[in-house]
Amino acid sequence: MNLSETAFIARGWTKAGGLLAGAAADVPTHWTLRWFTPVKEVVLCGHATLASAHVIFNQILKKKGTNTNADRIIFETKFKGRMEAAINWSNGHIALNFPSNPPEPLPPAVMNDSTSWVNKVIAGILDAKMPRSVVDDVKLPPGLIYLMLRLKSTGDPLKNEELLSSLQPNFQALIAATANDPQTKLLTGVVVTIQGWTTKADSGKDKPRFYSRFFAPWAGIDEDPVTGSAHTILAPYWYRVFREQGSSFDGDEILGKQLSPRKGEVLCSMAGEDRVKMVGQSRLSMSGEFYAE
Repeated sequence: MNLSETAFIARGWTKAGGLLAGAAADVPTHWTLRWFTPVKEVVLCGHATLASAHVIFNQILKKKGTNTNADRIIFETKFKGRMEAAINWSNGHIALNFPSNPPEPLPPAVMNDSTSWVNKVIAGILDAKMPRSVVDDVKLPPGLIYLMLRLKSTGDPLKNEELLSSLQPNFQALIAATANDPQTKLLTGVVVTIQGWTTKADSGKDKPRFYSRFFAPWAGIDEDPVTGSAHTILAPYWYRVFREQGSSFDGDEILGKQLSPRKGEVLCSMAGEDRVKMVGQSRLSMSGEFYAE
């Protein structure tokens, strides 16, 4: 499809060939879901799930007049089990319930080795345009093979946004950094983040609590526009950071902004210790049919 990720949905079929509960033709609220980049299948994808939920709610349930009162659907996924999507019919907002992927520190031996794959990847991200000292924290979530880099805050949210926006990774260097290391053959992306605002705007509107960008040349995506799966890492990470700083949350929600050229915002909250809820909007831009022979 030549897009960052493409979602493929089916009416709740199991590997054994039977229908999942809730996938019957008269109540199509239970679906199977898988995601693919132009070159590989991926473990988790947020915005393709949001798009899938939008189509099911608005083009299948509502438009065709089937079960129009349904405000929740269930996805069964290959790698991450069951996920839910819920729609607020009054404003069209869709909330996704994903597994949380809190990142963990890497072994000191890896971090202290200047020739390790981690430090080569960091060098590829900074590409000699920023000093190594700008990286304030490095972590890796066990549930997703994304390396997470946190940049050191300047103390000014506007300058933080500018700093992260100015990042220009060397994608060839990133691929070369992991080419001959068997430990990194599953690495699929790098999340780079920096702190945002600690207070609301004068208008009362939320400002981003954190900024991020996501790079995945290993999956055929130099930079992803908006990455829901990355926010399953960022939400628990920044919740912990802000709590340690003594920051308060309005309704336990924090707003993240992804600084790709297209840009996008994701409203995040923790649903218990092991789930992340992300709220977003979607709109239909194109519709058609494909025929495979």
